[in-house]
Amino acid sequence: MKSRRDFFAFAGIAGGALAAGSVARAAMVSLPEPVVETSAATRPPLQPTAGRPYRPVVTLN
Repeated sequence: MKSRRDFFAFAGIAGGALAAGSVARAAMVSLPEPVVETSAATRPPLQPTAGRPYRPVVTLN
């Protein structure tokens, strides 16, 4: 006889696999392309193409 613990363990695994399978494709489409850096130097800030200019603050960790 199966125990209640076995039932919920199987239901959790099956539910997680079903949810991961249905969400994975839609989630991967919306991910931005990763930025690849070749050096550890701090890059200059991006300048806006339109609008007010700004002076960003660089915080060193």
